[in-house]
Amino acid sequence: MYFQRIDAKNTEGKPKKSVIILYFAFQLSFIVSGYIMNRFTSMANSVQLVEYLIPILEIFVFIILYRGISAPLKSIISPFWITILLSVLIIWSFIFFMYRDPFEIFLPFADLMYMFQILYFPAFVETFNFAAIGVGVGRLFMKKGTAILVSALLFAIFYATYLVNQIPGYPFPYDYYFMLDVFAIGLVYIGLYVITDSIYPSVALMLSLALLGIYTPPFPASLFYTLVPS
Repeated sequence: MYFQRIDAKNTEGKPKKSVIILYFAFQLSFIVSGYIMNRFTSMANSVQLVEYLIPILEIFVFIILYRGISAPLKSIISPFWITILLSVLIIWSFIFFMYRDPFEIFLPFADLMYMFQILYFPAFVETFNFAAIGVGVGRLFMKKGTAILVSALLFAIFYATYLVNQIPGYPFPYDYYFMLDVFAIGLVYIGLYVITDSIYPSVALMLSLALLGIYTPPFPASLFYTLVPS
């Protein structure tokens, strides 16, 4: 039996059921795993491992399925933006070494390993899934602008699993602010990917917003960095 991969150039406006099903299956698995991880803390480590592996599975499946994987793959092979990300990591490493007091007060277990953990998850994993795959694969069966909006909506639904399980901490109207902010920052992350053709600007931004929360006092719930649970 001869297997022929789908050519991305021939899929515009011609939805392929296999691509659509796999696209939403990956997104749904990401959302479900997020819900389980936040709902059942005893299963958090095992479920988080699944989320760690999702980007690898997406690369493997879609590179077999269609020729258009070049866009998502190119987004992680970008020397210029890798250099920018490394610069951000060096700056944060300096901060970790020079300003230990905030970590000891607010996050005693935080160290360089904590920074690199955030670098991969959630920064790399979520950006690759919702930006590189969300737009790179979504454009095969919808317009790029629609793919951006759909990906941002899926990103918001993913973080809604955190809200559902922590609702006492987000009383009305902060629950609506939370969802609006998540959708907005999702547009920022995904938009950066579209503009730069690389996921690393978004990865650097998400990492910095997460670590910034250690050094800043609580701000209104409408500020973006508060979207990263900490």
